[in-house]
Amino acid sequence: MLRGGLSERLIALAASLVGHLRGGLAQVSVLSSLFFGGVSGSAIADVSAVGGAMIPQMTQRGFDRDFAVN
Repeated sequence: MLRGGLSERLIALAASLVGHLRGGLAQVSVLSSLFFGGVSGSAIADVSAVGGAMIPQMTQRGFDRDFAVN
């Protein structure tokens, strides 16, 4: 799913829904995890795919690393 680009598309969908709100990037992370968990059914796959894409983005935009990882 990560190689095929599904995780990036789910993140883009979540960003279009809640990305404009205050704290939107954190909300995008939660919503994309919800979508990805529903598709894959695996929490570990969710963490590796969505976390691998979202954690660097969140730290670049000023979120604490501890917050981004949680």
